[in-house]
Amino acid sequence: MDEMSAAYSESETFRGDSRIIRLAETFSLHYLDGGRYSSMQGIHTPLRQFPWATLALVENGRIEASLSGDNVFQVRTNNLLVIPPGLPHKLTCSDALEFRCCWAHVTCTVMTDLDLFDLISIPFEVTGKSTGQFMAANLAVLTLPPSPDTDAILSAFSQWHRLKHVLIDLISRHGALNEKGKYLLESGSLAQRILEIVETTDNSAMSTDLLAERIGLSPSRFRVVFKKIFGCSPLTYITRQRIKRASAMLLDSEQSIAEIACAAGYSDPYYFSRVFSKTTGKSPSAFRRSMRDALMERM
Repeated sequence: MDEMSAAYSESETFRGDSRIIRLAETFSLHYLDGGRYSSMQGIHTPLRQFPWATLALVENGRIEASLSGDNVFQVRTNNLLVIPPGLPHKLTCSDALEFRCCWAHVTCTVMTDLDLFDLISIPFEVTGKSTGQFMAANLAVLTLPPSPDTDAILSAFSQWHRLKHVLIDLISRHGALNEKGKYLLESGSLAQRILEIVETTDNSAMSTDLLAERIGLSPSRFRVVFKKIFGCSPLTYITRQRIKRASAMLLDSEQSIAEIACAAGYSDPYYFSRVFSKTTGKSPSAFRRSMRDALMERM
């Protein structure tokens, strides 16, 4: 692929689904890891499940992706593989003399903490101009200099903004809002207000009745509205967000389990471990080990 043909223009406007573009006004990108993979033996991964999205542009060869169940499909050269967070999958490729791909692990959120991939549907194989733009932007981020001088900082800001722009454009062009995303967009300011109140309410005092009172709705009405917007009960959502924050801290910090439990809103680390295990299927320490091992696999 000619990387120069995928040149990025800051003045280029988004041309995809206007509703996704509106939702992406609060878009936040967290780039966990990325790289360029090359092997004469192809690629063979075990069945795995990540809390982040995997994006991989195939430069040479083909990836066969096996998803949970019997869903198997191939991603061809110059096309982009998109694996949403939480989807069990394994990847294989053995038919090319040299397999090459450019990949990234990312989380994309809107309205502070909502996973964008939970609000849209997007093909597992993306084709067209967007794929080349992703590769060019990803490579630019991967080659950023480590120097902390002013020029390097400005360059890093520019390249991160470029990658963010490219991902919004790619998702808006190839994705479609699901029912949850449509209702969230229609709810607009109410959804944002609920999130703000959840974010600013002390974890130790969190309850459905308190949140309903702060929103100005009866508890029963608040539960109905909340489930329509977020797809679950208020307390289930709060638990998921606490565990999500804890998962990020387990991956990105060296804090102890007790310290992470406290930061996530749990005064009892043993209770935190039980909730974490029930939610993720792994203890906090096992989750930390498995996710760090997964990142070390380099795609």
